[in-house]
Amino acid sequence: MKRVCLLVCLILLPVSMLCAATDYASLYNEANDRYAAGQYQEALDLYSDLLERGVVNPSLYYNTANTYFKLGQIGYARLYYERALRLSPFDRDVRNNLSYLEGSLSERIVPLYSESIFKNFSKIGTYINERMVTYIELFLLTAFAAVTHLFLLLPSMRDKTRRWMYTSGILFFLSLGCGVLYRMQTKHHPRGVVTRAQVEVLSAPVEESDASFVLHEGGEVLLKESRGEWIRVWVPDGREGWTKANMFDFI
Repeated sequence: MKRVCLLVCLILLPVSMLCAATDYASLYNEANDRYAAGQYQEALDLYSDLLERGVVNPSLYYNTANTYFKLGQIGYARLYYERALRLSPFDRDVRNNLSYLEGSLSERIVPLYSESIFKNFSKIGTYINERMVTYIELFLLTAFAAVTHLFLLLPSMRDKTRRWMYTSGILFFLSLGCGVLYRMQTKHHPRGVVTRAQVEVLSAPVEESDASFVLHEGGEVLLKESRGEWIRVWVPDGREGWTKANMFDFI
């Protein structure tokens, strides 16, 4: 009896997954039609329904961002452009729209390190995501394993393969260490976007403390520290301070 039940479940599981995928595609297409017709709020409701169901897709994030932008909600527009870029860092449309949005912000933050070399490093960083880091690690691990096998199985080629084995091994362990640091950084210090009209940043995690500065909708911050409902944020121009965690949405 148990085997029969298991067999039925295995048969029904792909069917249920197919039905869910069809339902998601139907909602997505309907949302796109509403957007094309200029019914932005109706389109946003449908996109939000898909997001609440746990759908993770760069095109969904991109269309959601476009809809928020049409509705004038710059903070959420930037949030979803950034999320789309994180999944699809080479998408030119996402990059162009994000660049246009940044140019329309009411407060333009000049980075602390604005020299060309730091700008280039910052730009390169936007092309890196966790999936790409994993691919690099797997590629270097495969190369190290392949060269090591040649070294062990072909004694006549050991002099030629020894250098490549050491080089690929060093590169693999370097990439592994950098990957661990990257994952720790993104986990403990995520980037956030201001989704309120403005956020007052205080000098200390106390309601009565003095205001250090104000951030406006669409601004970017980096989480530095967390204390209960309070977080310490850092702004790219070097300013930092304390505010409530619910003032931001993290990428």
